[in-house]
Amino acid sequence: MATMAVTNDSGVTLNALQQGGYGVSADAVGGNVENPLPYPFNANGELADGDTLTLGVNLHDLFVRQQMQQPELPQQEWDLLINKGWVSVVYAKVSLGVEDALVDAMG
Repeated sequence: MATMAVTNDSGVTLNALQQGGYGVSADAVGGNVENPLPYPFNANGELADGDTLTLGVNLHDLFVRQQMQQPELPQQEWDLLINKGWVSVVYAKVSLGVEDALVDAMG
């Protein structure tokens, strides 16, 4: 496991719950998120411009689509956000003690 510190450099709030709606109810937006971070991090709350959010990351989180028909993997979406200058990312390994020793011994 690792941590990923994501800093919002976009000038807008990322992962913001959408306000208002269309059609029948002005407030019914179904939990839509504006400017979402890649899945599964799109449910981690708002990230205001200039703020940093530290997220726990498993390898699985970067290589599995939320739905198979999505065109890009989460790692590709992160790459796009970084290349656009919307976010900067720093990864760090989390020491889990015994688990790390077992993983290192196995592989």
